[in-house]
Amino acid sequence: MEIILALTVAIIGPAGVLAGTIVAGHFTTETQDQRFIEDREAESRAKRERTYEKYLRAANSYAVETTNALDELKRCADDQASSRPEVEACEIAGFFSARYLYQGAINNLYVYGSQDAIEAEGAISATLPSSLGAISGDFKLAKVNDSDFRAAYQSFLSIMCRELPPDPRPEC
Repeated sequence: MEIILALTVAIIGPAGVLAGTIVAGHFTTETQDQRFIEDREAESRAKRERTYEKYLRAANSYAVETTNALDELKRCADDQASSRPEVEACEIAGFFSARYLYQGAINNLYVYGSQDAIEAEGAISATLPSSLGAISGDFKLAKVNDSDFRAAYQSFLSIMCRELPPDPRPEC
């Protein structure tokens, strides 16, 4: 009887260890998979956060530089109309730089942004001069409608509030 008991223990013992190892391995793999998913989500949120912040900064700069360029062009026109000999060239390089950076920010938004963010970008861009392509004779530099720009900007911020925090506030 003792031999049968010893043989039973000898067979069941390793089988139990093997079963325990398999179960532990399964839970370890499952935990690693979950951690990988969470890490990717955090990395994606961080990338979107940087992309969205750069986009809004570029949009604001483009709006400001558009206003500055319009003021400078008016000043130049007034100087030319007065026929002053000290008329200087119009300085609107800040506008062109802001236009270039804004288009770059849009490009990154299309790669890393959500569909909601891309749609919100369209609302902001509708308040600004076109930023894509060469400026030709038919290019129109128009005043930025501040209230429309602010409303579109705020809508984009609301999307950021919903998408970026791991646990968004209910009022987002």
